[in-house]
Amino acid sequence: MTAELALAIIGVIDLALKYGKELRKICSSLKGAESEIQERSIRLDNGCYRCIAQLQFLKQVQHILDDGHRELQERTLRVLIEKLTSAKSVLRSLVSTQVSTSECGSSRVVFIPKAVKYAFRKDRLDEAIEALETWQRLSDPSWFLIFKISDPRIEEVLKMKGSLPPSSRSSITSIRAPWTTDESAATSIQGLVLPSEALEKMSISEVPYSCCSLAQNKTSGKASSYVLESIKLQHHELYQHTKKDVRNLAMRLQHDEPQTFGLLACKGFVAERPDPERGTPARFTLVLRTPSQLVKPRSLRHLLLNSQPESLSHKLRAAQELAKAVAYVHVFGFVHKGIRPESILSFESEQKSGETSLFLVGFEDFRQEYGQTKRLGDDVAERNLYRHPSRQGASPSSDFVMQHDIYSLGVCLLEIGLWQSFIEYDRGGLHPKISPVLGQPETDKA
Repeated sequence: MTAELALAIIGVIDLALKYGKELRKICSSLKGAESEIQERSIRLDNGCYRCIAQLQFLKQVQHILDDGHRELQERTLRVLIEKLTSAKSVLRSLVSTQVSTSECGSSRVVFIPKAVKYAFRKDRLDEAIEALETWQRLSDPSWFLIFKISDPRIEEVLKMKGSLPPSSRSSITSIRAPWTTDESAATSIQGLVLPSEALEKMSISEVPYSCCSLAQNKTSGKASSYVLESIKLQHHELYQHTKKDVRNLAMRLQHDEPQTFGLLACKGFVAERPDPERGTPARFTLVLRTPSQLVKPRSLRHLLLNSQPESLSHKLRAAQELAKAVAYVHVFGFVHKGIRPESILSFESEQKSGETSLFLVGFEDFRQEYGQTKRLGDDVAERNLYRHPSRQGASPSSDFVMQHDIYSLGVCLLEIGLWQSFIEYDRGGLHPKISPVLGQPETDKA
């Protein structure tokens, strides 16, 4: 670590903290403003609170980061300062300053809301809030990467009271969950391994053009909705190894921020051993929770085939959410191996008409980043389309690495950008085939 980098990032952190704290003071002074401005100030205050908590934590652990990670954090924080400066400029136009002197003679600056027409400031305030929230979404992956560092000093800071906002605790715990390596660990995780009877109590329906199913479970008069993912084994001898991977994945999906990660939270999983007498293979079923206030799950394939995006910004947001989800799969230490529109779910917001959120699912072929691999593949054209050339066919020529997921992501992003499906289905939703939009290879003429 160079001394110049260490001093630079500390200075940037201190400046961002100064602006963030000042913004929170102004937000607090707007409690008496009209409701629309007050709602916006609360939204901005919440964002600042999270930023300040992260900055204070980063200041205590920045010396642990390698130079590359520290430089990335510094550049990211300089962008944050620009967003905070813009938001501060808008908020300062809504208040006036006044010096208040206490009985002991000390003075401080307080902010007083102006009697102005807030309607002229709402658009600018919305832009400032959206810019700050966009920065938060884009910077989160580098922030959460800090918690992959195996260093006792990070654990010491995490144990300090108030070191992080409560909303991030479960997510950080998920990232730092220890990797289980033996069967005995399965019984030590309360509620993670579900009985097979749990699936029998659910009403299950298919999600069109998707590798997932939707399940409804009614207990005590309350209905719960889940997304089910089936993970089948091609070889029985991989049962214990795959169970370990599924267990580790389920542990890391024990978070409370599905929209932060673009990954659904996991209730648990069902493990079914192979039955040679019946001829049934081993199977694992992930039981994922549907996010609150999000409804109508549809696959990205279904959207590409049956709808049109509302705007260019709609496509851009979908692309950003998908890229973010892939990044977090890698942050959690896994390779996905099956990124395609059938493994991406879109949910609609109950509160905001027209707003949707994308989530990456389809972990049927996943494994740990450095886990065992047998280079198993297939010759299915509609799957090979999303695979890197070295990973196509029944016997891929290379081991799967994270960069191969990036290749698959790129194909999906191209579909989103063009908003055209590269795969077509018949009217029954079966028999997928390559779309003519990709063109047909020329055949040699006799």
